[in-house]
Amino acid sequence: MAQPLAALSRSPSHTEGYSFALAGGFAAVLQKRNGGSRQRKIQSKERKMREAGVLEYGTVRSLERGNAALDFFFEQKALRLAEQGQLNSFGAPGVTDFFRDLLDRSRHMSEPLLEMAELRVGGKICAVIGSAIHRKRVNVYFMTFARDELAPQSPGQVLTFRQIAECCERGMAAYDLGVGFEDFKTHWCDVIHELDDAYVPLTSRGKAAIAAIQLGRAATDQLRRNPFLWQRLKWLRAYLARHAVAGNR
Repeated sequence: MAQPLAALSRSPSHTEGYSFALAGGFAAVLQKRNGGSRQRKIQSKERKMREAGVLEYGTVRSLERGNAALDFFFEQKALRLAEQGQLNSFGAPGVTDFFRDLLDRSRHMSEPLLEMAELRVGGKICAVIGSAIHRKRVNVYFMTFARDELAPQSPGQVLTFRQIAECCERGMAAYDLGVGFEDFKTHWCDVIHELDDAYVPLTSRGKAAIAAIQLGRAATDQLRRNPFLWQRLKWLRAYLARHAVAGNR
């Protein structure tokens, strides 16, 4: 169907989307991306994780395990947002129910609205990915991992690597890592999707607010592209959030 908001005036966005094709299978995908070195690094991380317990990964097939993976995501997301001093939008009424409904409705779909992939070590969830499939295109909604003793082994990177391999085996056509610059996306993606932003100010105050939003987003995007500054900004957010909590006690 036609996009109902397409008629609005718009301007180029400060961020973009990232994806890559899965044609030719996983070996072909790796060949384009220094695959031999990457595969050795992933295998090394997996060996170290196996020292802590049995390593399992893959798409979740049961609703019970799917909900457990969602619970893990909600828990980790709440922790990360609290550390950054940001509001947890996933905690709003109805949000978790919405995701659970998507998961339930997707159980018998060939192209699910939401499916969960997980990585477990010794039976414990260490990382999850939530994604959907549309016309053989895998669209990643979210990925998170536990900041515990296994975090140095990059469980999120390992799960992403293995899920991409699984998607190739399933005959998927493309893998979309979504909107927003992250360094790891550039390691996989060779397709950049240029985006537009559309704003509709209704008052003079609205125009001022939009100008501030655009400036803030442009600044954030530039910071994201500088690893040193981005890490310092996240540290500052966490520092201010901790002191705000302490001051309210």
